[in-house]
Amino acid sequence: MKKRLLTTLAVGISMLSIANTANAISWSNQTASTVTVTYIASLGGAYSYGIGINDAAQVTGYSYTDSDSYSHAFVTNLDGSMKDLGTLGGTFSYGYGINNTSQVTGWSNTAGDFSTHAFVTNLDGTMKDLGTLGGTISYGYRINNAGQVTGSSDTAGNSSHHAFITTPDGTMKDLGTLGGTSVLGLESMTLGR
Repeated sequence: MKKRLLTTLAVGISMLSIANTANAISWSNQTASTVTVTYIASLGGAYSYGIGINDAAQVTGYSYTDSDSYSHAFVTNLDGSMKDLGTLGGTFSYGYGINNTSQVTGWSNTAGDFSTHAFVTNLDGTMKDLGTLGGTISYGYRINNAGQVTGSSDTAGNSSHHAFITTPDGTMKDLGTLGGTSVLGLESMTLGR
C-alpha cells in the first residue's frame, strides 16, 4: 500500500522580539520531515493576525495600519504579498474566512462606525456589504468554494442573533435558532457537485 502525505496548513500569530509587535504567520508541511513557517508582514502597524487560510496557503486576517489606531482586513496574494481589503466606509475591518477562489469574508464597520456588517469580496477583491437580518450587526465567518457565506446577524431591533447563509445571489437567508435567542453559523461546504 502506498503511503500518502497529507499537507497541513495552519495560520496564527507570532510575538516578535521587537517590543509590542506581533505578526501573522502560516505553517505548511510539504514533506514528512519539513515544516515551512512563513512570516506575513503588516499593513504598516505593529500587529497583524492571521485567522483564515485556504488550500493555496493564502491567508486572511487583520492588520493594524500605519497609525496603529485602525485595523483593516487583508489577504495574501499567491506571491505572498499582502493586500489591504479596506473597509465598508468605517475605520475597522476583519478578514475571517477565505475560500479556494481567494474570496474573503469577515466584517467591517460602516460609515460613521455606528454599525458592523458582514462582507464578502468579489473576485476582483472589492468588498460587498452583505447587510444584516434587520439589526445593526452581522459577521461573516466562513465562505465555501461556491462563494456562500455563513455567519450571524442581529435581527430587527437587535433583539436576537441568528445564523445565516447567503444564497447564490448573495442574499442572507435567516437560519433561525433552535428555540433560543442566539446562534452562530460557523462553517459552510458545498457537496455533490
